[in-house]
Amino acid sequence: MFFFENYKKALLNIKEYLQKDLAPLEIQAAQIYGSSTYKRGFVPGVSDIDICVYTDKMNSLDAHEIIEIVRNSNQDFKDKNPVSIDDYVARRIEFYIKHPDIAFDITILPPEVPRIENIDKTSSYDSIDMIIGALYQHGVPLFGEIPEKKRVERDFLPFYSNDLRRKRLDILGKRLEGYTKRIEFLTETKDPDIMDHLYKTRNHFIKWLFMYKRKYPVCLHKHLKYQFDDILELKEEEQNILFFNKNQSIYKSALEFINLSKKYYINYYKEKTIEDRKKTNCQIINNIARKDSYGR
Repeated sequence: MFFFENYKKALLNIKEYLQKDLAPLEIQAAQIYGSSTYKRGFVPGVSDIDICVYTDKMNSLDAHEIIEIVRNSNQDFKDKNPVSIDDYVARRIEFYIKHPDIAFDITILPPEVPRIENIDKTSSYDSIDMIIGALYQHGVPLFGEIPEKKRVERDFLPFYSNDLRRKRLDILGKRLEGYTKRIEFLTETKDPDIMDHLYKTRNHFIKWLFMYKRKYPVCLHKHLKYQFDDILELKEEEQNILFFNKNQSIYKSALEFINLSKKYYINYYKEKTIEDRKKTNCQIINNIARKDSYGR
């Protein structure tokens, strides 16, 4: 890919840094992700290179011990010194490294897929879909093999099972029902607070839409044009609605967004109804066949 040639020296330098300067961390693998791995979105001179590194030390050392190891490597961290984060995305340590050619945004993770143990219950707020999309589908190895690669390929690619998809869609759908009602109320009352709620609702709906279309996103608030074009293949009209750029009035944009989302919800409910009927018919047929076998 293009960045391997344009930033070959920088990538070799960062690889050496991770393997030698951070040798006490015994890093197993490093995966490049983000805009530098997409067909478009990377802007030379503006974008940085995102790298996830994996180590068992995240499970055996305290976060402050790992942070001290990174700090003692004597790098220019710009304005992002090593920091420990534990949220709905993942338990991780993040820091920045300033290189003469390009900056690197580095995340240290334990070797397991973050937050995957409750994947059937947490779709409203987890980031599993983005992790699979950005790191496993689009990510490029710097060195080593990303942990649990075979498991993810087996269980989650090209997409997770229909039953798991339905559970996650329904959980997120219930959350969106409440958000949609609030947007409708704020639109009717011309409440200026609609902006915050509208963008939050859009992020959740975009996540829902990716699930509905059986695709993994790479991010819910960046590189949307690339994702709408190349991954979701949305019509231009739908993209304009989701970008809120059709109308000067944010309230008109909100109404169009609500109408678009409801269209997709209706299609999904029709899909569910057909699936449920098929299951019911199969059960009836199986029961009849069982009775016939007993009669004989």
